Amino acid sequence: MKQTLRISYWLKGAAMGIAETVPGVSGGTIAFITGIYERLLNSIRSFGPMAWQAWQKD
Repeated sequence: MKQTLRISYWLKGAAMGIAETVPGVSGGTIAFITGIYERLLNSIRSFGPMAWQAWQKD
């Protein structure tokens, strides 16, 4: 079951990426339609200031 969920999230993420290459279609819209928008926002919110600072150093 967990492997199936990972594949599902991967495919939804791939759809978001592909949507960014299509004029007029947003990856955020695809995230909303596929039901992962809230999870995406929570993942982004989980980054604290230290994570951003570490990311900018590289």
